[in-house]
Amino acid sequence: MKARHITLLLSTIILFATACAESDTFEYKYADKEDTIKCNNASVSTPLLKEALYAFEDELTANYSRNSNNLSQAYNYYLSTGISGQVPDVNAVSEHTRKVIEQLKKEKDLWIVENGKYTLDYDNDLITCLGDNFLNGNIQTTFRALISTNSMSARLFGAPLRTQIRNATRDKSLATFVALDMYYSRLMDVDFSKIPPPLKEPTIDYNVKTPNK
Repeated sequence: MKARHITLLLSTIILFATACAESDTFEYKYADKEDTIKCNNASVSTPLLKEALYAFEDELTANYSRNSNNLSQAYNYYLSTGISGQVPDVNAVSEHTRKVIEQLKKEKDLWIVENGKYTLDYDNDLITCLGDNFLNGNIQTTFRALISTNSMSARLFGAPLRTQIRNATRDKSLATFVALDMYYSRLMDVDFSKIPPPLKEPTIDYNVKTPNK
């Protein structure tokens, strides 16, 4: 009888652990898309950063491209929000992106958390790697100078960034930094359990060409 009870207890524990594991499973929606950055020595999950970037770009295209599916245009329109420090429209954040945010919170080395507020840790190896791989030399120099002098801010980096933001579609290191610093960091402390998700998830067809005007 005792052995039967032990077996039943072990079975219950296994089932409970399996259920917890399943509930914590994160679905990578963009796993089959092209890789984005080469920072394999960084302490942050590269697949998660890839997922975060593509989710961010879908959000931009859905909400900032004026129905044209033009990602470059979306980056340009969003930059004013990013530079000013505004919190993105929390009501427009898709359910999947909200899950991405929860996964990013688990990357403890990526953030500095004070009184529940998240800011990007510019001293993280990942940030150094991203800056080292910016495609434009001038913006790379400015980025390094701001980091080294502990002066990095969206406002100061915004001026040179304006000249390059349309190239973010091909400069994935720059795009990843913008996504982390000017989008995700501002949503990390939002309680999305109190905000209904949008009725429709963003589904972007990047093959659709912008109509000629």
